[in-house]
Amino acid sequence: MQLDKLEVRKIGPIEEATLEFGGLTVFTGPQASGKSIALQLLKLAIDNEHVLRTMVDKGLIWKGGTRQFFDLYLGSGMQSVWNRESSLRWQGEQLSLRTLTRPSGPEGHGRAARTITEEQALYIPAQRMLCFRDGATRPFGDYRAGDPYVLREFSQHVHDIVHGELSKGASQLFPKPQRLDEAIRDALATHVFGGWQLSVDTAGNQRELVLTHKKDPAADEQYPLRFLSWSSGQREFVPLLIGMYELMPAGAGSRRDPLRWAIIEEPESGLHPRAIGATMALVYELIRREYRVVLSTHSTHVLDVVWGLRAMKEHGGGPDDALKLIELPSGRRTRAAGVAVLEAVSRVYYFERGSVVADISALDPFSERQEEASWGGLTAFADNAAQVVAGVVQRSQVAREGSSARRVR
Repeated sequence: MQLDKLEVRKIGPIEEATLEFGGLTVFTGPQASGKSIALQLLKLAIDNEHVLRTMVDKGLIWKGGTRQFFDLYLGSGMQSVWNRESSLRWQGEQLSLRTLTRPSGPEGHGRAARTITEEQALYIPAQRMLCFRDGATRPFGDYRAGDPYVLREFSQHVHDIVHGELSKGASQLFPKPQRLDEAIRDALATHVFGGWQLSVDTAGNQRELVLTHKKDPAADEQYPLRFLSWSSGQREFVPLLIGMYELMPAGAGSRRDPLRWAIIEEPESGLHPRAIGATMALVYELIRREYRVVLSTHSTHVLDVVWGLRAMKEHGGGPDDALKLIELPSGRRTRAAGVAVLEAVSRVYYFERGSVVADISALDPFSERQEEASWGGLTAFADNAAQVVAGVVQRSQVAREGSSARRVR
């Protein structure tokens, strides 16, 4: 399998990175180390013409071929990420600043010489909770010009699917028949929603997402739980779920053409480990549907799954083992997902500010490279805590033994 390749040099905090993307690719590392920038550059490389045309159509203006574009794409204050030494290559082709920032056509803005490329990568950003204002969805134009493009675009996706495809029929958005495999729905219902249902409340002047209990015949009235009363994990997860609805058409269909990539920042945000496992079941399903999945994470639980899958591949594990890893029961579709994730090529990259991005795909806890042995630093705190506590316990034992010896004398 030939892997897609993105090469980044001296852009923002990224000194140098050669990133090859398999079926599942994971970025890890401390804050402000360049993970989000790399993901947004990947989106820009895949969907360059679509991004530029969308920005022009939405009324965003920049001087073609200048760094000011990055203030609009990455967010205000980000134009300094690109300097004279910066370079970006996608699939071996050099992407100049002019190419990245100017739509096709002899006049640049406003006239296209070729068909506009359709979006191929759906980007689910870390700031996804901002897609809702008091439970109501927000379209692209509801944000400031300097807010990150990927947030504005994803928010528009959420707005469109809630007011379009999901507005037909019943107001209940989760659990929803024909949406996701039943085993995945059950896992999310248990570990994320805790028995609540996601619904649309149309009693006011706008459609608002709320959580409701299953209808109790003995209750005279139902009191919906408003957005700001949800747990932080639920507020983070609901826009992620709607993004998954966008990627996964109803039923057992494959992809939503022409989408081919799912780029997800921090899918674990706000979630308990069991809920993270249920969320990784969605990742399994994306891979079954032949998406290229790219994640950023600060969670050892996400890397536990990636490490477990690699170990299973090396030692003859099967699809049922892959399902047990995330506590998902075996069925026809879930087993197919287990097969798919075991066949997928996985990559893990460690980002450190001002350093060359390291390939730590083996996740070998005995590696001589500290960044790999500590899984990008995610296990370092636990290891240090264990060593500190072990030292205290050892001192305590020595002190007790010394005290006992003195009493005997």
